[in-house]
Amino acid sequence: MASREAPPSPFKPDVLSGRVALVTGGGSGIGLEIVRQLGLHGAHVVISGRREAVLAEAVAALGAEGITAHYVQGDVRRYEDCERTVEGAVARFGRLDILVNCAAGNFLSPAEQLSSNGFRTVLEIDTLGTFNMCRAAFAPLKAAGAGPAGTGPGALIINISMTLHYGATWWQAHASAAKAAVDSLTRSLGLEWGLYGIRTAGVAPGPIEGTAGMTKLAPGSDAAAAVTEMVNTSIPLGHMGRRWDIAQACVFLASPAAAFVTGHTLVVDGAEWLCKQPLVPRAMVTRVSRGVEAKSRAVGLAGGSGGGPRSKLRAATLLSAKTPTPRREMAGGGVAIGAAGRASEYKGGLTAYVVFVAVIAASGGLLFGYDLGVTGGVEASDSFLSEFFPSVYESKQADVDNHSPYCTFNDQGLALFTSSLFLAGMLCAPVASVVTRKKGRKVTMLCAGILFLIGASLNASAQNLGMLITGRIFLGLGMGAANQSVPLYLSEMSPSKHRGAMNILFQLATTIGVLTAQLVNYAVRNWDKGWRLSLGLAGAPAIMLTIGGLILPDSPNSLIERGHKETGRKVLEKIRGTQEVDAEYEDMCDAALGSQKVGELQAFKNLTKRPYRPAAILAIVIPTFQQWTGMNAIMFYVPILFSSLGTGDEGALINAVIIGAVNLVATVVAIILVDRAGRRALFLEGGVQMLVAQVAVGILLGVSFSQYNTTNLPSGIVYGALVLICIFVAGFAWSWGPLGWLIPSEVQPLETRSAGYSHTVLAGMTIFVFYLVPETKGIPLEEIYTIYCKHKVWRRVIGKVVAEAVPELEAYNSGSIKTSRSLSYMELDPAYTSLDDDQKQNEATGKTE
Repeated sequence: MASREAPPSPFKPDVLSGRVALVTGGGSGIGLEIVRQLGLHGAHVVISGRREAVLAEAVAALGAEGITAHYVQGDVRRYEDCERTVEGAVARFGRLDILVNCAAGNFLSPAEQLSSNGFRTVLEIDTLGTFNMCRAAFAPLKAAGAGPAGTGPGALIINISMTLHYGATWWQAHASAAKAAVDSLTRSLGLEWGLYGIRTAGVAPGPIEGTAGMTKLAPGSDAAAAVTEMVNTSIPLGHMGRRWDIAQACVFLASPAAAFVTGHTLVVDGAEWLCKQPLVPRAMVTRVSRGVEAKSRAVGLAGGSGGGPRSKLRAATLLSAKTPTPRREMAGGGVAIGAAGRASEYKGGLTAYVVFVAVIAASGGLLFGYDLGVTGGVEASDSFLSEFFPSVYESKQADVDNHSPYCTFNDQGLALFTSSLFLAGMLCAPVASVVTRKKGRKVTMLCAGILFLIGASLNASAQNLGMLITGRIFLGLGMGAANQSVPLYLSEMSPSKHRGAMNILFQLATTIGVLTAQLVNYAVRNWDKGWRLSLGLAGAPAIMLTIGGLILPDSPNSLIERGHKETGRKVLEKIRGTQEVDAEYEDMCDAALGSQKVGELQAFKNLTKRPYRPAAILAIVIPTFQQWTGMNAIMFYVPILFSSLGTGDEGALINAVIIGAVNLVATVVAIILVDRAGRRALFLEGGVQMLVAQVAVGILLGVSFSQYNTTNLPSGIVYGALVLICIFVAGFAWSWGPLGWLIPSEVQPLETRSAGYSHTVLAGMTIFVFYLVPETKGIPLEEIYTIYCKHKVWRRVIGKVVAEAVPELEAYNSGSIKTSRSLSYMELDPAYTSLDDDQKQNEATGKTE
């Protein structure tokens, strides 16, 4: 049945002129129509709700009609939010005359399946939220009140309830109880606050056309039509009400005509719900909100027990249902919030801008790769060795019968030149973690570029060993900062379905850096001071990263985590290429709330706690195994290796270039496959490929060394070794190389992401991946915690309470109600949930008694 056209208002347009109204749940549905009618009759209006995007859209639409409206984002379940909302309204207009409590929530669940936490969730929104707003608004309403003498326009509270509890209806015991309490509160405040000249009234809508409160009772066009016809024929007036009817009732209560009405709830239901059988027969109520109730079994905002052990319930909250539940509008302006697992709702895709951002940021990989590729060639340079390491140069030039090429480069100073960079990077990583979290990813990248630029300048102009080592230390500091921040930045800027490929741009840049360095070494091989150019050109990617740190936006995750929500949303809209980013933005905000509870030192301490152990172990062990592959040693020393096999310096450099090219091509293969084949498949195949190649090259060289002069092997053996090393490098480049950076940047929850990833920089192999590494393909960063809850090993590490929560939740898969705040990952820990509130605060901030 089509919606009936609303008649003209019976009230004068200026009947509420000069009055200031605050409407909760005013961004949509009945609440929005109430706001509209109050505004059309002269009132200034402030609306509040949880979803900022919905509020902003509503204010824009109202402004187009000439209505003065503003919004304040907040949750009525939090008293501090209610205070802030009231303060915002008073600050904007200087007073508050009318409060309309329209925020509500509901879902369908048989009473025998309804958990105490599900029951409490609805009471928190409907009843507690109504009281919170009334209490927070008392002072300004009292100031606007008519007073005992009854002079002045007076102040007014309108509580929107419903008529469910006047009779009964199927599977809404929780909503009936909540709204009955609201009606009782209306009567109580009418008695008590009448002394201050504050009138308190209510409006109880009956069946209202076009609201999900009606249509969700029987989804589908045929069922909806049947329900509509049944309801219309059951109402004495012959039709359902309109949102306009409810809004006009509010205008009446706010007008001088209702100046003597208080403590009363006005029923607007066409006389149907006052004495009736259940509106819809049980057999026709076909959709039970099982997923909603399953999620509501988690602890609500107020905490407390019910429905199972507290830690188990919190664990259940963090698990995503299989089918997202859409945002649903209720009669009374309420909203049932969709599931946490709603990656399918994320809008936008891979834009040209985000590719540009990723390419610039990935220049941090150029720093790492260029140094890997250039160092070995420089150390093989005679002019470099003769200037800084003369003993090594003399050993290399010596022609002694028992000369061994494996002792030629045995020098502590040369070892310090090589290792100082990595030692500095290791020490820099924890510091960079703190900077990354407190100041943002781009600030850390900027620092990395500057440090690397200083190091490259010192190395290129070095006059002594001390200056050379100092330059290497600066390079190491820059590398540690870049390796800590760039993969995180790339992960957070990328759409979830393209995150693997985008993150591997870091590894691709690394391989480009390696190949570029090898080509530079080959080009300057005959220059007397060519090594200075080789080392100095490291400044080129450093300049690129420095510029990126200045012009690139920070990631939306980091901005939101640090309190810059509006900027974070703008960045998110820009990188996704759309303004429809509500779902992803809200998930980021929820994750940020959990992160903000955790102090800097506590972020590191939390890595030892049970809920965080899987992510911490993955972030440490994967990079450790990555280093144990020996890939860095190959890229560092491949010129020296082939020179030792008798190819000569020029042949060694050519072989290094070939290996670098293979490394680059295989990394491109990884970009193509990572979001198609998945992470685990590449890990497992690459591990086997590297193992076979390593064993084969070891056997080949071992047998050859026993038969030939080690410094002059036959060319066939050298070429065979080159092919096997290329096979090894290819396996590494499309598996352990890029995934060693990607996986640790994905598996950390936001509150420990920087701290956990620093352990990656401080630090896998086929068996480890098979048993312990979960698949992260297509999982949004804000939902990454779910992979541990469902993993056969990690769910045991997290604790039994989570393992028990899984089957309970998987029995319901149609949706969820998200709690209004983010549950910190730490709150899964039974040791944490047993603490009182003060102890929890100390635990979250890292304080001790």
